[in-house]
Amino acid sequence: MAGDITACLVAKEAVFIKRLFIGWLALHILICVSVFVFYFIEGDHEQKYLKQTKEAWGDADVLKTELARKLSEGDLNITSDDIENVIAKYLSAQSLGSKNEELKWTPIRTFSFTHEYLSTIGFGQVVPKTVAGKYLAVLLGYVGIPLYLFNVVMWGQALKKLVNCLLLPLYKKYKKKHPVFEAGEIEMEGLRIDQVPSNLLLILFIVIFCLFFILEVIFFMYHQSLEFHNSLYMSFAMVTSIGFGDYAPVYNEDVVTLVFVSLVQFLPFVLQAAIVGELVKKMEKGRRGWRFSNANTLEVIRKV
Repeated sequence: MAGDITACLVAKEAVFIKRLFIGWLALHILICVSVFVFYFIEGDHEQKYLKQTKEAWGDADVLKTELARKLSEGDLNITSDDIENVIAKYLSAQSLGSKNEELKWTPIRTFSFTHEYLSTIGFGQVVPKTVAGKYLAVLLGYVGIPLYLFNVVMWGQALKKLVNCLLLPLYKKYKKKHPVFEAGEIEMEGLRIDQVPSNLLLILFIVIFCLFFILEVIFFMYHQSLEFHNSLYMSFAMVTSIGFGDYAPVYNEDVVTLVFVSLVQFLPFVLQAAIVGELVKKMEKGRRGWRFSNANTLEVIRKV
């Protein structure tokens, strides 16, 4: 009997790991495709746009230099139309963008854009401008956002299993030293403890989430020289996926920073999924699910 249950549990874990891997692989394939397509569609459009902007500023500077030369030479043929023409050229160039417009659709920023819209944060620092890019965002979003959420939930469950595996030996030792039941109350032979009580897991996940959030706030204070309240405000917008957009992570074309910030964005979602998962389980059990009593202990004892 015990062997059958063990084999069943092993098969169940194998299925879980398989789903976890397939979900992770599918998400990253989608991310790679998205980065590749957006980089070439939006990047090419941006290069043309920057070239047009640079030419507009160049034309304006040429007219300005010519007008300044005529003034220095005392040319009396300068009219108001010449001055208005220079002003119009500068206004036209300004409407296209600044003189030193920054390149946005770099490989790293394209990756960050993909991660932000799949996680529904959407800071809005980089957005598609082309018709094809907007259609692509809608198409990939309808596929990628549910897939991203699936990964968040699955990794939340994986985190729960990992924490349970790490804490279970300690919990077993504690239960041996501090038994809840008297020897005559329940037949202890053939009983085993195979999971940590959900109350303990819930408290642990909340503590880890709070510590992680504090570290995130401190990191952005130093990484982007933000004041505490601004870093707290931006971190809140990230972990809740609100993404107001007035403050956003700065990647500085650094792969290490990109990976770290991506983890900073993803891990709180995983922790929140684990917390919500435990809360839902407790609600399903009603009042019994919230007790630190014998009822909660019975939850982790299974007769084999």
